[in-house]
This record gives sequence, C-alpha cells and structure tokens, in this order.
Amino acid sequence: MLKRTLACVSAMALLLLSLTGCGNKPANIATFDGGEIPAGVYILNEYNQYVNFMNYTGQSSLSTKITEEETLEEVILSDALLSMKNYAAVETECKRLGIELSEEELNGIKGEAKKLYSDNKELYEGKGIGLSSVEKTGISNTLSMKLLDKLYGEGGEMEVSLEEKNKFLNDTYRKAVVIDIALRDEEGNLLEGDKKEEAKKNAKAEFEAIANGEKSFMEVFKDVNGKRGVEVPSDAEAKTYTTLITAEDTRFAHDFVVNLFSDGEKTYDKPEIYEAEGSTYIYMLYDVTENNFAEILGSNLIFEMKQKDFSDYLTKKSEEINLVFDEGALKTYGIKNIADR
Repeated sequence: MLKRTLACVSAMALLLLSLTGCGNKPANIATFDGGEIPAGVYILNEYNQYVNFMNYTGQSSLSTKITEEETLEEVILSDALLSMKNYAAVETECKRLGIELSEEELNGIKGEAKKLYSDNKELYEGKGIGLSSVEKTGISNTLSMKLLDKLYGEGGEMEVSLEEKNKFLNDTYRKAVVIDIALRDEEGNLLEGDKKEEAKKNAKAEFEAIANGEKSFMEVFKDVNGKRGVEVPSDAEAKTYTTLITAEDTRFAHDFVVNLFSDGEKTYDKPEIYEAEGSTYIYMLYDVTENNFAEILGSNLIFEMKQKDFSDYLTKKSEEINLVFDEGALKTYGIKNIADR
C-alpha cells in the first residue's frame, strides 16, 4: 500500500529540479534522443519520496522494509527511475504532438517558482538547486497535464468518453449530505446502556420528524451542527453541504460506508437513516453525475482515471527514445548520499 502511495506521489509529481553548482559531479543522470535529464530531477524525486515517507510514518531509516522483498531505499530507487522515464517521455511526446506553453503560462510558472524558491532557499541551496531548476519543475508538470488532456481528452488518441467518466464516478464515489448524530459523551466515549438507547431513540425521532414532514432535513442539520458550534445559515440548502465519499473513507463508521457502496438500487434526494455503533447517520444521497460533474472536474478526473495508464504509456514511449542512464551518476546521487546532505 505504501509503495503504491509513494509511486503515486512521484508519478503525480513527474518532477523535479535540476542540479547546479556541483563541481565535477555529473550534471545529468541520463540522456535521450534530443534531450537530457538533469541530476537534480533525479535527486529531488528521491528526496521528495523520502520526506513523504517520513511524514507518513515518522520513520527515517532507508533500511525500513516496505515489502517483504524491498527496503525503502530500493523502493525509492525503482520509483525514481520510473519517474525519470516518464519525465523524458513527456518532453518527447510534447514535441511530437506540438504541445507548448503560452507566454502567460510560462510567466505564471516563473512567478510561482520564484516564490517557492524563496520559501525553501536554505534547503535548495543545501542540495545545490538553483532557481532555474524550480522553473523547470513547473514547466514539466504543466506539460504533463497538457499531454494527458491531449491524449485522453476530447478528440484525443485515447479519448475517454462521457459514459466512461460517469461510470467511474458512480463506481468510485457517493455524493451525500450527512447528519452525524454521535452516540458518545462530551469526552468521546461510547454511550452505554440506557444512555445509548435514549440517544438512539432521539436520533430516530429526528429522522421520523423529517420523514413525516414535521421538520425539514436542514432544520435537523442546522440544530445538530449548532450544538457542535458550527453555524449553518437559516436559508442554506442541503446540497451546499454535500461531500464526496469513497469506499476507503475514514470520516464515517466503516459499516456505514460499506452500506453506501453495497449493491442495490440507490434512492436519491430522500432522507435515509443508518445506525452505526458510534453514530446514527441521517443522510441524503445525490446523483454524483448530475449537473455535468464529470465535465466540471475536467482534466483532474481524467488524471484520476488514467494516471496508471498514462504512466505505463510514458514508460513505453521512453523505450523508443534511446534513453540511456549514467550508472555512475545514479550511484553518486543515490538517496543515501542525499538524505542528510
């Protein structure tokens, strides 16, 4: 799972920064037809994965086992090499398809890069990274998304249809507004005995009041949230407070989430109730595809759907461009030599 997370992070980044001012050390870690991969692209890819791992686990040892066969160091190496292949392929494919950045886009990237560099100057200088490297990062990221749109967007070589997008949304998400009536005391402890039964009874009474038209859904929503100190405007509509829920969502009781994703016909725009151990949920489901939601999400949805396919596509393309790695440079800039520098 963690390996997949690290790979996802590096694939989404496609990054990173080129190294400057390193004396006689290799300036590039690879060359390919018409281009090169700066050493800093490799270094920062490794380092970002390392930092993400530390933030995620609180551990920093490169010998930590990520799988039965691989240590953190080995996972970072394999993921970094994959990202380097993708990096080279993005540049090559953008040239093939005539994908370029506008002057406005370039100026925006330079502005963001200047701020990013300023905010992290001590770190970047310690690693030997210049401002131009940060600019290259932004350019690579933007070109990558443009390439993704070109390939999978409308009219692309591998266009994703609206039907495919809507199916993905229906399979991946539930759109709901949820009233979470906690069956816990003020200190977060589960209620027991008569107190629990009384709380469940009150929650069910609130649901029945909604179902019978004695109260509106939003009246109960406002009241429950008000008791938690969350103010809800009196004229607010339920859809204003909808949330997208995935099958792995941890904000709600696990059995409630499983119930939302169970097979069977779904009822939309109608109050429902579900009793979990620590909460009673009064909720309404909405059609996640309504109001052209897939089109609103645009390239972000395409990326979510096709990131693995896109990475595989780039890796395949990298095999067609005579990509040659400098083994000495890879050893020089291994994560062991970078992590504490």
